[in-house]
Amino acid sequence: MIVLMTGATGFIGRTLSARLSAEGHTLRILTRNTNATPAQSGLPIGTRAFPWTSGDTVPAAALDGADAVVHLAGESIGSWPWTAARKRRILESRVLGTRALVRAISEGGTKPSVLVAASAVGYYGDGGGESLPESHAPGKGFLAEVCVAWEREIFRARELGLRAVAVRNGLVLGRGGALAKLLPVYRKGGGAVLGSGRQWWSWVHVEDTAGIFLHALGNGALEGAVNGCAPEPVAQREFADTLAKAVRRPRLFRIPAFALRLGLGEMAATLLEGQKTDVSKLSKGYDFRYRTLEAALENIVAGG
Repeated sequence: MIVLMTGATGFIGRTLSARLSAEGHTLRILTRNTNATPAQSGLPIGTRAFPWTSGDTVPAAALDGADAVVHLAGESIGSWPWTAARKRRILESRVLGTRALVRAISEGGTKPSVLVAASAVGYYGDGGGESLPESHAPGKGFLAEVCVAWEREIFRARELGLRAVAVRNGLVLGRGGALAKLLPVYRKGGGAVLGSGRQWWSWVHVEDTAGIFLHALGNGALEGAVNGCAPEPVAQREFADTLAKAVRRPRLFRIPAFALRLGLGEMAATLLEGQKTDVSKLSKGYDFRYRTLEAALENIVAGG
């Protein structure tokens, strides 16, 4: 297939682009930095780049002949502080970027058959201990509102005859992303329970995230929202203890919820709220490489 991708130079995008290339697919990317070579961007040789800033008009040539579109681009939610301006960028980068892609598809000639786009388990808000299938109603809070608006734009592609899949990513684990910040802390013995530690964290190894997107591209029966998480979510306390064990350091601390809210403001919700996702829909056709947190973290810590 010819696959057009946004966010290809990001943490997930680099892993997915390598897997796409290894399987013989042709990769095109939309990027702000068209001057960088594929090697400089960490992308497969032969990747063709087209200039694009999220929300702008997508070059028609980028979509010409494309069989599929993968949309990963969006402002990071992990940057502090969440000012009003940053929250606006988080929302608009997802909503306007997706809208621009779907508009370009509608205005083109021969259309791709599928759009697979990232979403997030933040859709559910704070789910407590309830098991959350894709049919569950959206929750409350900023991230839930972002995901609802984001998915609304993704599923507009259905009106054009495309199969549309929104992968609700959990905490994606690998040598980048959140663990790039957590590993140095834990290696110094600074691992901590956050708040009560009872909040559920739905996680997934980045190799499985790439595998889930490949599965969504190739499985014509898969459509709609999909919880893109490993089958065994854990409470945050268990996550902290398992990561401390993986780096062979004790987990000694607990940070009270009020301290996190005082320090991080509204952004503390990303750590204190949780989602226990049900991945039955995905598990019917996808075989996970890393089903347990212990196996995933051991692989990553060992440099896998």
